[in-house]
Amino acid sequence: MDLSRELESQAGSTPHHSERGSVLSRLASATSRLLQGRRSGKTKATNPDSAAFDHTEQDPEKGNYSKAENEEACAKIWSIYVGEAERYDKALIESWRADMEGMLIFSGLFSASLTAFLIESYKILQPDSGDLTVAAIMQVSQQLAAITSNTTFVLQSPPSFNPTTASLWCNALWFISLSLSLTCALLATLVEQWAREFLHKTEMRPSPVRRARIFSFLYFGLKRFRMHTIVDVIPFLLHASLLLFFAGLIAFLLPVNHIMMYLMGIALCVFLLLYAVLTLLPVVHPDCPYRTPLSAPLWSFLQTLFGLFDEAFCSLGDTITDSVVDSALRNTQSRDQRALQWTLDSLIDDVELLPFVEAIPDLIYGPNGFRRVNDHLFDAILGTTEEASPLVARICNLISATHGMAPDDPLRARRCTAGQRAIWTLCMMPCAWDRYFNIKPALFDGFDPSLSMTVLLAVRYQAQRWSRALVGMLHGLLVNHDLSSVYFRDENLPTVQRLLRLVLNQEDLFVSPFAQIFRSSEKNPNPCSVPFGELELYHGFGDLRPTALQLEKTRRIVAALHDSHDWAYNCLVFVSLFVSEGLDGFPYQGMDPLFEPMRTCSTILSEIESDPPKRTIPTVAPFIRVGFPPTMANLKVEFVWDNPNQLDVLARIAFRLCRFPSPSIEVRTYLHDRRNDAAIRYALTDCDLVGLARELSDYLPHTLRPDDFGVDRIVCDITTVASCVHSDLAAIRFIDDVLARRPPDLLPQHSAFKAVRYLRCLRQVRRELETVEYTSEFDSLPHLQEICQDELLRPLSPLFLPQNVHIPTVIESLHTHLLNDYISFLSDFFQNLVPAAARIMIPAFYGYIDSDPRLWTTVDRDVQHRFFAAILTFTKSLKPYSRSDWALIEERLWGCDLFWIHFYWEGPAPSLDGIEPSCLPLLREALKLYNTAAAEARPEEDIQMDTTSSKRLLAQVEEISSRLVPVSDTTTDVENGEHDVGND
Repeated sequence: MDLSRELESQAGSTPHHSERGSVLSRLASATSRLLQGRRSGKTKATNPDSAAFDHTEQDPEKGNYSKAENEEACAKIWSIYVGEAERYDKALIESWRADMEGMLIFSGLFSASLTAFLIESYKILQPDSGDLTVAAIMQVSQQLAAITSNTTFVLQSPPSFNPTTASLWCNALWFISLSLSLTCALLATLVEQWAREFLHKTEMRPSPVRRARIFSFLYFGLKRFRMHTIVDVIPFLLHASLLLFFAGLIAFLLPVNHIMMYLMGIALCVFLLLYAVLTLLPVVHPDCPYRTPLSAPLWSFLQTLFGLFDEAFCSLGDTITDSVVDSALRNTQSRDQRALQWTLDSLIDDVELLPFVEAIPDLIYGPNGFRRVNDHLFDAILGTTEEASPLVARICNLISATHGMAPDDPLRARRCTAGQRAIWTLCMMPCAWDRYFNIKPALFDGFDPSLSMTVLLAVRYQAQRWSRALVGMLHGLLVNHDLSSVYFRDENLPTVQRLLRLVLNQEDLFVSPFAQIFRSSEKNPNPCSVPFGELELYHGFGDLRPTALQLEKTRRIVAALHDSHDWAYNCLVFVSLFVSEGLDGFPYQGMDPLFEPMRTCSTILSEIESDPPKRTIPTVAPFIRVGFPPTMANLKVEFVWDNPNQLDVLARIAFRLCRFPSPSIEVRTYLHDRRNDAAIRYALTDCDLVGLARELSDYLPHTLRPDDFGVDRIVCDITTVASCVHSDLAAIRFIDDVLARRPPDLLPQHSAFKAVRYLRCLRQVRRELETVEYTSEFDSLPHLQEICQDELLRPLSPLFLPQNVHIPTVIESLHTHLLNDYISFLSDFFQNLVPAAARIMIPAFYGYIDSDPRLWTTVDRDVQHRFFAAILTFTKSLKPYSRSDWALIEERLWGCDLFWIHFYWEGPAPSLDGIEPSCLPLLREALKLYNTAAAEARPEEDIQMDTTSSKRLLAQVEEISSRLVPVSDTTTDVENGEHDVGND
């Protein structure tokens, strides 16, 4: 707050001459203003409206707003300043008041005690009346003795009185001490009065702007006159007064008793030593709570002194308080752990624990994944490999306590949701792989399956991770150490015995991890059964000192258990079952989406990829099947890439399972029935295309027959994958991997394979050419020579390019060749459309060319004529009962970049420049036929044909045709075009 106010002061400060001016200078200024007002009185009298005009006059250079309007506009932001300043100032004033009240009480008591001592001590500064009386009596007795003895009496003058040095020092120190104590009381009283006046002045005006300026004016005046220093000096005066009192007490006891004086001297030394330690401790250790008024000046002095030799000392802050704050924000790991552990221990009741549990997920996990930087906070309460986590135990108790509550109780839902989310977060933490959580899966029975399914998967995954760490730790202690050494028997043997007992108590994790899901132990025994049974029978030494032979046999059994424990296989089964159950529950209405299925399964599968399973699921658990809903083709499920639905998320996980020897996954059902290319592309994001190609190629026969529906479907599935894969090279390799296990003449047998492979090669070559365009001429020639050897350009390009070739010209000619080749390909596609090719060719018009107004000017006349004639022939085949994918193909055609150019400021616009006039009648007739077929289509037949783009194109074609000179043989051209199509 101080820093912000200082910055504000620097930014908006004005000269303080008016503040520093004396009363006389203000009086002179007021007198001059009065004289100026009298001199201009006549002028103002001649213009009675001048006052009003001056009051509302607006300066154009400062904005055409009045002062009141400007203040009203500033009210909101100044209200924020007033709130912050009021909160800070009140806290500051209240702390000063509390300190001053304590000092007033102490100084009053101390002054009263000191006055009692002064009443006795000041008497020794003057002659004692008793001594004078004794001296007078002795003188009288001496005179009487002289008279009696008839001798002469000589009168002696009385000795002069001189106070002792000790009495002078004693009284001087005590009087100074009393003065300081009273001064401290006076200043404390004044500080309280100043504080009350400060708060009173800040509340005199209701306007936020005026209050803000009063706050800043008073606070900066407080800083300017160093009131903080005055407040810090007051306790120092009281401390100095106490020190002087002890020093005066020693001087007082000096002539009385030396032993008492020495005792008080020792007390004074202890006091000085303690005071010095309390002064130095906060300077050396910023977390020290002790402090004296001398600590801050000493810290500043040392900072200045050491800053002359090392600049690092200058970065610790301007004051000792800034240094404390800076030190508190450094090396926080250990303190944070202790603070969080203390918090957990302090939360005894479940009502107090619930907010703590609700805050755990946000602390560890965020929208972009696990934060990782906050994992150390839970290190002390997550337990160890041997000891169960106290935090997880508290959360489990919180969840189990809800079983007796009413199902519709809001508190029950809140506790269940918070507890399960916290357990999911803790189980999925990367640093919790070796922590013992001891969570029973039966705890989540009866809860919402959308959340409990994911939490149960995370719990099982964590249990398998911990079991791997447990066996690994036990294996390391027994295998990597000398079992006969004294160190092993004294240090490691107790740990081995504890771990063995813990392993024997976890039979469900090693021998029967799926016992609660299905019964498969009879047909498919777990490899851990034999070593675990031997360990259970043989481990009989308990807490006794085992022999070397017993330890050696235990080591062999543990090594066998470590090698046979396949945690990755168990986790893979759990993930497969999770996906299968999620897909089975997808069609049901009313079920909430699964909680974080993608993040959970991706984390587990990534861990499995680093340590693959030792067994295969199809041979061990062949009954596990991941199937998609049979009604998926009838479900109109929308897809949004940023927020995919549960079906596509689970499909993505299922496709990723293909890289493992996974269970039976009906990927073909999804590829065939999911009518959304973006959804399929999303599902294939993490898929191992090599494994998928191997799986799909098994369904391909060695010879393709056009009338075989099964072959037609597998070809459609393969080409769907190749069309939806994001990378062109990956799609090309996928097709090549599929065909690598079949005869080499299989590619020419089916047009769908050729079509999708050609489109992928075309886009890959175009992207490489675009890369060459932005490369230096020296580096682009070898790359361009390599591109020219591509199979699409090989018939056109020479064996090599000369060194002095003009590279932009070559690139432009290659682009022209690719565009003409692409238009020719589309012509063949529309002429020879087959059902298998129709589905995968839907995205054939996107991403292969760029939106360019000069596109058709580079296309040859014959290529154009053949293309539009093929479109017309294809459009004539569209009927109201046509295939929906055929209709969608032509809908995509009219909206693609072949006919449109996109402007940032006005959107897409038709781009038909460069089309040959003889082709316009073909295009016009095709557009009319499409619009007619779209108008006659029935919605119940699942055929939806959008005519927005086609109608705009038709209007543009008719406008261009009206500007052209009528051609007499237009009909002849159309007939010839149709005749050419038939010949082709």
